Amino acid sequence: MRNRDLSLDLLRILSAISVITIHVAGDYWSAVSIHSLEWQTFNFYDSMARFSVPAFVMISGVLLLDTSYKLTVSDLFKKKILRFILMFLIWSLFYTFVFTPPHNLKELLVSCFSGTTHLWFLKMIIGLYILIPILRKIVSDKQTARYFLIVYIVFSLFVYPLQGVNYFGIIYDQFIDNGYMYMPLGFTGYFIAGYYLKRMATFKKNARVCIYLLAIVGFIITVIGTGVISNAKGTATESLYDYLTPNVAMMTLGVFTFFNYRMPKIEFSDKMRRQIIKLSNYTLGVYLIHPFYVFILNRFHINALSMNPIISVPFIVLIVFVLSLISAALLKKIPVVNKCIV
Repeated sequence: MRNRDLSLDLLRILSAISVITIHVAGDYWSAVSIHSLEWQTFNFYDSMARFSVPAFVMISGVLLLDTSYKLTVSDLFKKKILRFILMFLIWSLFYTFVFTPPHNLKELLVSCFSGTTHLWFLKMIIGLYILIPILRKIVSDKQTARYFLIVYIVFSLFVYPLQGVNYFGIIYDQFIDNGYMYMPLGFTGYFIAGYYLKRMATFKKNARVCIYLLAIVGFIITVIGTGVISNAKGTATESLYDYLTPNVAMMTLGVFTFFNYRMPKIEFSDKMRRQIIKLSNYTLGVYLIHPFYVFILNRFHINALSMNPIISVPFIVLIVFVLSLISAALLKKIPVVNKCIV
């Protein structure tokens, strides 16, 4: 345990808390005036937490693309992919009856297979897991991995977001759709970037400072840009919140680099290390269960508008995180359930 690098565990915990922040702050994000202090506060918290999902994907890339972790195709499907498919169906069924109980079999099937808002993450992870044997080949050579990331940055982070922007849509149609440039899209870049940055790349101090400055710029673009675009359109607009945008990628790179270089330098006691690892192991369960508690608290009129959002958002995030953590820990103790639910 002393040799374990806790940077990924700590980042995973922060990412779980940040995902909850997104859902708590976003609950009433489009329900209040874009000119109000409440909206600006929600925008600030939501923008700040946008690195969370990409960071989760990068952590998975670090762990699963490492060839020292033996993973046959058979094990990949039996122990990973099928488990996540089952997990998706169970939680989707659960949230179907919690949020919008179906009136007939068709509604039930549509709801279960589409999944509630946050369960898209499981479908995305399943897709990435299917590609693991291919992606491992890419990261087996540093030059190939670097080339893939360059292509990803160009087509996924710059060209793809422009698909709906006036004449830039033509570029998208011609080079993405007509060029069938699908592989370097989506979250594959984050998956590979996690491994590349952790296992292959090294940044000197000056380079790290530049990365941190880029992260700050990314955050400023996200929070101010969202305000500007929303004001221009007269309605809350979340285009800059998209995980596949340069500004969010810049934030994610900065956060990942900070944890990668700074956290290993902190000395933790054995007791603290055990607690961090334990919390880290519960984060998937926290991710899956937390919308339920956001929903329940809302039913009791405890939400981001219950008081000043500057205070209410972190307060509710803390409550939801603790409740979700307790639930995840309890579910982890139940045989069979702990393998297919959390």
